[in-house]
Parts: sequence; structure tokens; C-alpha cells
Amino acid sequence: DRTNRCGRATERRYAMKSEVEERAMFVSFCIEQYAKAKKMSTEDVVNLFEHYGITEHFCEFYDVLHTHGHN
Repeated sequence: DRTNRCGRATERRYAMKSEVEERAMFVSFCIEQYAKAKKMSTEDVVNLFEHYGITEHFCEFYDVLHTHGHN
């Protein structure tokens, strides 16, 4: 039974890591797309997004936002 619990805990950690990685990749994609569209450096976009809380918004509403196109 202990082996089962450890296996389930590992699966949950893997799923959580996977979700965090997916969100990070999504935010990175958004930063790159915005930088490209506005002809800005990615560093400037990161600073802009952080200043206005956009990064947190993307993470909070990832479930809805990632299903939309890049525009």
C-alpha cells in the first residue's frame, strides 16, 4: 500500500510540474509574440508585463487564454 501511495504522489508531482511548465511556456510564447508584434526586445516586454501584472494574469487565466489563437 505504501508503494501505491508513493506512486500516486509521484504522479501528482509530475502532473503539477507539467502544468507549471505548460504555463511557463505559454507566458514565454505570449512575451515573444508581443515583442515581435510591437518590435520590442523580449527583455522590455518582460519588464512591461511584470510592471502591469500581465504575467500573473496570463498564469491565472491560462485555462481560458491558451485555447485562443496567438492574435
